[in-house]
Amino acid sequence: MAQKGIKITEKTNAVLTLAADISRRPLSPENNSEKIMKTIKRTLVALLVLAASYQQAFAITVSGSTGTVGAILDSSGLASYINQQNSGNQSPLLLQDTINSIQATLITSINSTVSTEINKAFNTGVTDANNELSKYNSQSDLAQGFANATGYANHVATHQGYLNYDLFSITTGVMFGAQAPSLDPAYYSQIGDEIEKNGDVYAGVATGLSFVNIGLNVGRFLPFLENVYANVKFGAFSIEQDMESMGTVSFKTTNFGVGLNYRYMNSVGILAGLARWRGIAFGSGFYRNSMKISLTPELDPIEITTPPVTGTFSYSYTTLTGTIDYKMVGLVSIDPSATLQIDSTVYTIPFEVNTSVQLLWLLNLNIGLGVDLNFGKSDIIVIARSAANIQENIYSNDGNEFHIATVGTTSNYTLTVDGSTTNIKPSFVRPRLNLGLGINLGPVKLDIPIIFYFSDAGFATGITVGIVW
Repeated sequence: MAQKGIKITEKTNAVLTLAADISRRPLSPENNSEKIMKTIKRTLVALLVLAASYQQAFAITVSGSTGTVGAILDSSGLASYINQQNSGNQSPLLLQDTINSIQATLITSINSTVSTEINKAFNTGVTDANNELSKYNSQSDLAQGFANATGYANHVATHQGYLNYDLFSITTGVMFGAQAPSLDPAYYSQIGDEIEKNGDVYAGVATGLSFVNIGLNVGRFLPFLENVYANVKFGAFSIEQDMESMGTVSFKTTNFGVGLNYRYMNSVGILAGLARWRGIAFGSGFYRNSMKISLTPELDPIEITTPPVTGTFSYSYTTLTGTIDYKMVGLVSIDPSATLQIDSTVYTIPFEVNTSVQLLWLLNLNIGLGVDLNFGKSDIIVIARSAANIQENIYSNDGNEFHIATVGTTSNYTLTVDGSTTNIKPSFVRPRLNLGLGINLGPVKLDIPIIFYFSDAGFATGITVGIVW
């Protein structure tokens, strides 16, 4: 398979391995139908290469729309061939009359043979590709992994370590969420095998960004709500970048949330003021995090040379008779396009209890327990489309290489690789452990929250910076 200009930016994965296997199966050299079939399968493989290199192991469905073919005879080449078959020195007029006589029948014969074989091979190749890739028909684990990670990132710009401020807090921050099959680093060297074996993997990543998270000690203004703290946060970020190796990439994330906390126990100074326990606080709220990633790669055309296919046509006109033994050598030209999109939106209702300790006026350590109730969905949309144009050149098959005809598609064959998994929900109940390490510089706080989810290898971490007064 000759591929021109394919930009492979990731390691060969299970989809590509299976797709390539389709084109490596042994074929009988005498079976012309199988030769054409192999050519069409190579076309499918070329598209799968494009899809696989950008979307790894998402669900794959291959579909095709067959076209029509049309032959154009080369009068000069065909006349030379017929003249040679009939001892030479035939009159140009007789040769042209012979060509005119057999032209319609010969074109119909060539078109019928080529069209039947190509369409048969094309449809069989599509069926075989779907059979080989059937285990990738649902990537629900992968989509749920992205949904869960989006929910984890909802805790961006958290105040969990500083819930005893006197008046207000203003923070900003970023949070990265990840859902992984395992926390063991050695596992990641086996992910390719896991995908190839099971067709899916439970993993995903997401980010949350908060421009500002404003908290208020409500009890300072409404005494009957003593020890109640409220906060609201919002953030949005989008970027579109033309990356040479990957085409156009766009990223958009938005985050919004409201929270309510109650300080159950007040702060207590200990160790002669060298440390301060900040008490216990209970909290809940409502958060929304959305992440959308779109990739539209600029893909170079692909050209695949077809194996030779032979055929025979008998003719008779006045004194000229014979057979046209021909061979076809062609080129499949593919003009591909592909789109990858990950769209995940998750709503989280958290319930948590936190406590923290300030040490030496500089460090702040917090620990807590919580549970998230998550709603929403994640969509993974992967589509690669291509118009496949087939051009066959027809030559004599007796060693003289007279050009007889050209066969090309009058309407393009099209191939589509669809790898979409949509409307996958996040895990509903997610118990977690909250940890954090902070630095106090007077009213300026820097905090690194770390959240571990108990049920499987989910976690979130980030950085929060702000003023607590």
